[in-house]
Amino acid sequence: MIASYSRRLVVAVLLIGLIATAIAAYTVLKIIRVEVEVKVPPETITVELVVDSPEGSRVFEDVAVLELDRVSKIRFKLLRADSEGRFKISISGKAILSSAGSEEVVTIPCLYTLNTTCYRVQVVIPGYDAPLELPPGRYTVDLELSWKGASGEGRVILEIGIVEES
Repeated sequence: MIASYSRRLVVAVLLIGLIATAIAAYTVLKIIRVEVEVKVPPETITVELVVDSPEGSRVFEDVAVLELDRVSKIRFKLLRADSEGRFKISISGKAILSSAGSEEVVTIPCLYTLNTTCYRVQVVIPGYDAPLELPPGRYTVDLELSWKGASGEGRVILEIGIVEES
């Protein structure tokens, strides 16, 4: 009877110890993860295009700087678009991220369409449709926007975000 009680006591103590260890490990990992996690500063790029020709392009240099202190996954995303005037337009572009030893180009098809259609190849584009993984470093961002099939006159203001994905 005493041996059976002792075994139950030992099993209970072991289970309590195992549970306590699991809770402690979870808590420590959670704390470490929170302390290590560093967010990419959210960047918003605001650009204005004056539409007065059927086709064209415009380069916006050094529109943002990304300082990454760890491997990060980013994506370009249209946050907002405003237009003035009576026109139709389809805008596409590319973002060029330059660092000391490398350059990444993110193609951005059909970024904005007003009163017309835009056709694109249905492939997943890293940095636009899916996250683009970048190593730590300092990146300057240039943005090249192009349009076609425009008619009428007006202007478009685009807010493009550079967001971190997990």
